[in-house]
Amino acid sequence: MRYIKALEIGCCALETLCSQTRGTVHSTFEHALNLRFQDKLVGVLTSRSILNPISLIANIDTFKTIGIAAGSDVKIRNKKITLSGHIAIDFSQAIIWKPKTGVTELDLKKFHIGYRALQDFIKNTKKSGLLSLYPSLVEGEKLNTSDPFLARAFEAILRLVQKIENGEKPDERDTGNLIGLGPGLTPSGDDFLCGLGCSLVWIANTTRASCPGLSSLKKSVDRCSSRTTLLSSQLLKQSFQGQANKAVEELLESVFAGDPPSVERSARRVLELGETSGSDLMLGLVLGLKAGKKILPSHFRQNS
Repeated sequence: MRYIKALEIGCCALETLCSQTRGTVHSTFEHALNLRFQDKLVGVLTSRSILNPISLIANIDTFKTIGIAAGSDVKIRNKKITLSGHIAIDFSQAIIWKPKTGVTELDLKKFHIGYRALQDFIKNTKKSGLLSLYPSLVEGEKLNTSDPFLARAFEAILRLVQKIENGEKPDERDTGNLIGLGPGLTPSGDDFLCGLGCSLVWIANTTRASCPGLSSLKKSVDRCSSRTTLLSSQLLKQSFQGQANKAVEELLESVFAGDPPSVERSARRVLELGETSGSDLMLGLVLGLKAGKKILPSHFRQNS
């Protein structure tokens, strides 16, 4: 039996693991194992990965050589996860991480400094994935793409964000065009919605104000969640509670703190997530902050 120590664990992952005794390996990658327990997944990530609420970080560099395949048995006992009877991951001493969902007080001057720093970073960085739509969605440039995926995403995102900024209530027609859009365990449209929902919740929690359209957006995402993967539906649920991964949490904290060096550092970490997941998340985050400023103008009006 090979024993591996869990270093840190998200609060939602801990809750799931403590309520289950058996499961299966859902999927395996070099830097992640996804374990399935009925209708929930728990991620086991390598030591240099970025933690999210439904995962734990294990003291291991790669899963390529441990001989675990999708469909393998998973057993939990005494805060140990046993995989295929020969790998044991001990999470009894893991540090428990509960994500923040806002900051305690809105300092307008600091927020505007942080928000401008994020905009400047995006303008000056190489854009991939959905973030390549930023110039057209935010700066008014004409969309110039022959990619039907990007063209479809642009129309869906523009329609949704305009509704939110106008104080209208999004419905399933708006979110349904984005959920499940793109390949992989976390499709691009879902990653965008995760960023959008998370930043709107942070704004609502920090200002202690009701964000028009946020409740309707969350409900429509919930209704459409069966159209995407199990992993992505869980991450969407967490994001609309304001809970994202550690890199996103650090980025939002840096924006609200008005700390440009931290904004740039944490933004780079977000962009490193997955092949395009970080870029897709980033577009949602910045459009959520932009929309929040517009729909709650009394909270974001800065006296000159």
